[in-house]
Amino acid sequence: DWNLNNSHSTSEYLSQAGVKCNTEYGEVGYKYELLKRDSYYNAGKHQLSSDVKVKGFRLQGSASTMHSVDTSTTSLFNRYNVSLSKTIKKYIIGVSSEQEQNNRENGQRKMLFTSGRYFSNKLFTSRDDSSKWNYLVSAESRDDYLPDTSTSRFTVYSRSYDYIAQIGLVSNPNNTLKIYGHYRKLSYTGNETSTKPEETTTGRVEHQLGIMKRLLTCRTFYEIGSGLENKKSYSYVEVTGGQGVYMWNDQTDYNKNGIPELDEFEIAKYKFQANYVKVFIPTSEYMKTFSNQFGETIDLDPRKRFKPKNKKMKVLTMFSSTTAFKTTLKTTNQNLKKSANPFIQSFSDTTVVSMSSYLKQTIYFNRSSSKFNMNYSYSSDNNKMITTNGWELSHNTSNQVFSRIDLFSKVTMYTTIEYGDKETRSEASFLENKNFLISFLKMEPKISYQPSPYLVFDLMYSDLNQENKGGEKAYQQTIGIENRASTMKLGKLTINIKIIKIKYNSDPATALAYQMLDGLSIGNNYTWEVSYQRDIGKHLQLSVQYQGQKSKDLKTIHTGTMQLSAYF
Repeated sequence: DWNLNNSHSTSEYLSQAGVKCNTEYGEVGYKYELLKRDSYYNAGKHQLSSDVKVKGFRLQGSASTMHSVDTSTTSLFNRYNVSLSKTIKKYIIGVSSEQEQNNRENGQRKMLFTSGRYFSNKLFTSRDDSSKWNYLVSAESRDDYLPDTSTSRFTVYSRSYDYIAQIGLVSNPNNTLKIYGHYRKLSYTGNETSTKPEETTTGRVEHQLGIMKRLLTCRTFYEIGSGLENKKSYSYVEVTGGQGVYMWNDQTDYNKNGIPELDEFEIAKYKFQANYVKVFIPTSEYMKTFSNQFGETIDLDPRKRFKPKNKKMKVLTMFSSTTAFKTTLKTTNQNLKKSANPFIQSFSDTTVVSMSSYLKQTIYFNRSSSKFNMNYSYSSDNNKMITTNGWELSHNTSNQVFSRIDLFSKVTMYTTIEYGDKETRSEASFLENKNFLISFLKMEPKISYQPSPYLVFDLMYSDLNQENKGGEKAYQQTIGIENRASTMKLGKLTINIKIIKIKYNSDPATALAYQMLDGLSIGNNYTWEVSYQRDIGKHLQLSVQYQGQKSKDLKTIHTGTMQLSAYF
């Protein structure tokens, strides 16, 4: 609002004065602000505001004008937003207008490219009743302007028309429905562009249903849309160590040429290795796409409907389940029956731009018990994306059984058994080394001893078997201990030590081996970690972390980080 630059300021002064008038019809106000920074920046701002109601009419508005001067530029920033509406019983009709114009000039009175302007008008009608049903219908036009620095004038760059309609049926909290639709037409009018108008359409339905006192709860989300999609490429950008997601080093330099290549980046298994991020780069090639999203969540909880009056009912109320399903699709297929159907997804469909689906089903037994509980979960995750290099896809499935039992008053045993598949495939020839289908079986028991609310000791063991479709096999055994101590005054201290023994029957210097060996080496591996976290005062938090790793025939790796976070 003040058009401030990035110059460092040693002193800053802000003065405010205003007046406000309140009557039975509403209020009107005026405020003046003066901002001064050292001797190089001065600005003054006048502001008006109103909210007046007379015989069913309501006038809401705000307007401001700001003039600033600094060592190299002057600016005049004008803004207003006004709305006039009429209420007839529970219905509202109205119009609104909004504009911003920011003129910035240099010392030669030439307009700067940082100037800007837009202007919009809207018609709307709505129903003001949130207890039963409500709706909103609006039509809006908007012009955006760019500065012409040669003539110091604004020229229209784009013009858009937006039409929105939504309705909500909310009278029954156990059965609510919301429907939303949006159509937009955007055209570019500048001399430098001759693109055709962009038309985008979005429709959305949200439904929530509770049956038999919420014994069964269903939440449904469905959305369809259309628009322009540009093809993308990607690259990896190096960042500060530990702040990324991916890694590249001598271990993943599979061809040993010392040059980072696209097929040599892996998701970092340990935080200290994460020194790259994946950046998607839009291209100038666009295509018309049609999209849909569908989501469904189903919760079944017999405790909300039945009481454990006898043994059968007691057993029945011990069970509950949660199911979550989500799917998204973007396609160039113009057939509405296919482009709007969220349940028709094929990895072999050449019209697919991107697609993903996720399913998770969990059945709980004795979920709320502090003595013993267990659950079974099934999950499936599928993704496909088109880039300039062709399509890339991944498919993961998992079956997991988890149990928790209190052996003694301070000793608890956790057991996890999981098996499933991990698959990745790519059309790009240079990513052939990352095509794999790995089946795995993992058993992980853990015993936890908690002598006090502030101190916990864990003893853990893990047994992991993996086999790729090409015959590569990996066997991993892990034993570890962990100690966690925490108090409100002293903070939280965590110490973790693991010994990991790995066997592998193929070449360890490949992308497949990196996945199956979790970035470690054949033989004995040792990892350790010490972290400390503490609040300093009310708004600061200090985090200190040290990690170490030692593998056979490799140098020991030591990594330390410290972070101070401020919360406001």
